[in-house]
Amino acid sequence: MIFRKNFLEIFKVKFNKTEDVIILMGEKKLHLLNIETNKMIKVLQHEQKIHDFIIYGDRYVITGDELGDVYIWDFLENKEMQDVASYIKFKAHDKRVKQIRLVKFESLDFMVTCSSDGLIKIWDVLFLVQKDQAIREIQDLGDKIESVFKIDSRERINCMEVNVNNPEKTNVEEVEAEDLKEEKCVIIKKKKGGNKEKSQGKKYEKTNEKKHEKTNEKEKMNEKIKEKLNEKKQEKTQEKTKEKTHKKKQEIKVEKKMEKKIEKRTEKTLEKTKEKTLEKSVKVMKKIKKKKL
Repeated sequence: MIFRKNFLEIFKVKFNKTEDVIILMGEKKLHLLNIETNKMIKVLQHEQKIHDFIIYGDRYVITGDELGDVYIWDFLENKEMQDVASYIKFKAHDKRVKQIRLVKFESLDFMVTCSSDGLIKIWDVLFLVQKDQAIREIQDLGDKIESVFKIDSRERINCMEVNVNNPEKTNVEEVEAEDLKEEKCVIIKKKKGGNKEKSQGKKYEKTNEKKHEKTNEKEKMNEKIKEKLNEKKQEKTQEKTKEKTHKKKQEIKVEKKMEKKIEKRTEKTLEKTKEKTLEKSVKVMKKIKKKKL
């Protein structure tokens, strides 16, 4: 693939999973090119400066801009038009979004963003774009979406790297047992050696304390994320139940209306039959009178 000099001002380059599309990040544009044909597929135009972008699945590009907004672009929709693309936009930070990362936790996809405002936020916003679901129109959600978890670093963040650690030993009891073994080793060393071993013992104690603190922090983080996930699941189930009850109410209303219509029809038919019977009876009476005369 050949580029001319000063063809594009490029800050970042990424490939999609199948490596048939290359994405070039300019100041306010994302350029998507087909590697085989060397032709432009799509141009994603921003109003503000772009600081970072990631590729999600086979059809989405997620970008963060100068004003703290995050865009989820569907670059497969409106294929025929290069400059037209649909997206979902929401307010993630008060200041510029410096970096965006994807994380998998318990088979769920999460998005992590960091900003110059010093905040690192975890989002489960990716439920808005389930895999291979097209974004048909532009949606500006503003500040309606809330993060699952946030960390205030109280520093101006420029970059970050995200890793999810799944330690083999998650139980507190197992960690405590390991720490007890280390403490026993320290006591034996104290008996054999002298003052030198005492300093080593203090070091071991400090490392054990740090281990305890780290494990506690991780457990708290996991618990908070799980709680928020459970809350959102409960909200979704409540919404579904509300929808079901609303549908049932509407069905009941429709049934009642139908019943009323049927009742009215039956009443009308009964009235008509009564009228007909009366007419027949009158005709019969008249015939009888004529015969008598």
